[in-house]
Amino acid sequence: MSSSVADIEKLRTVVIDPEFEKVCPELTSKEKDQLEENILADGEVTAPLIVWNGILLDGHNRRRIILAHPELPFQIKEIQLLSRDAAVAWICKNQLGRRNLTEFQWQDLVGLRYKAEKKIFGGDTFYKNQYVDLGVAQNGPPPKHRGTAERLARELGIGRNTVKRAEKISDGLAAADEESPGIRRDILAGEIRPLKKEIMAIADAPEEDRPALVEALRTSESRRQAERDEKKKANRSSENTPEGAECNKPPTSSPAETKTDAAPTLNTDDVLVIIHNASLEFQAICEHYLIEFPELLDGKREQLYEAVNSIETFLKQIH
Repeated sequence: MSSSVADIEKLRTVVIDPEFEKVCPELTSKEKDQLEENILADGEVTAPLIVWNGILLDGHNRRRIILAHPELPFQIKEIQLLSRDAAVAWICKNQLGRRNLTEFQWQDLVGLRYKAEKKIFGGDTFYKNQYVDLGVAQNGPPPKHRGTAERLARELGIGRNTVKRAEKISDGLAAADEESPGIRRDILAGEIRPLKKEIMAIADAPEEDRPALVEALRTSESRRQAERDEKKKANRSSENTPEGAECNKPPTSSPAETKTDAAPTLNTDDVLVIIHNASLEFQAICEHYLIEFPELLDGKREQLYEAVNSIETFLKQIH
């Protein structure tokens, strides 16, 4: 059964709110083509378009496909919410269910949802809302006092501090986009891959310092891309190296090697120096990734300890 003229006209009257549409992570061109291909193969739009107060909350890409193929059957579902903040929170919760989110898309959605729900429930208190299903009891007395960040953390299985950092990342992305329109989209899509601390620094910086920090994001990305290209080039060269050519490469020096042509002679002190230097390098690696992924210290501290302690276990097991 195809859509009627009345259905299409109703769809055309649905309002596209720029703020709500911007909350939804944008699909890549390939993902849009794949979505359209899947819908045409099904012969209908199976997921309903979600509307609140005549405003589209979910289904922006499906709407464009329907208007291009008006013969496709579809449904519009109206939902009740108390406010625009509740609508933003609903969009974020709905989008967080997607499986193909980039790291920054996920962080942005968590941050936006946290900010919206703080306005609804307050940062440290709850109140019952019969229209907004955000995990709060619908009947009976209000739930036990718990801050919004803690509640979201429990629901998402992350640390409370991770929720708060997500808000800072979301603020940083918004601030960066004000200075350089389009950069938020590029970061969310993974075309620019900054460090989280670089985005949070923009949120904390005075307005006069933000242009330089935003420009540094693009500069850093150009440098990182050049490094990635160089590594790919090196890998291709290695793959194309004729068999046996490795034998013609000069030997690699190690800190404990002597300057003579004879084979190096190691003693226990040399080995301890090598292990000590490796330990310092390992600490530097940990410091880098713990800054980049602070959630490791929130909800995965035990697994982190287990990973590090495996070295000690290995040494104890050697006979």
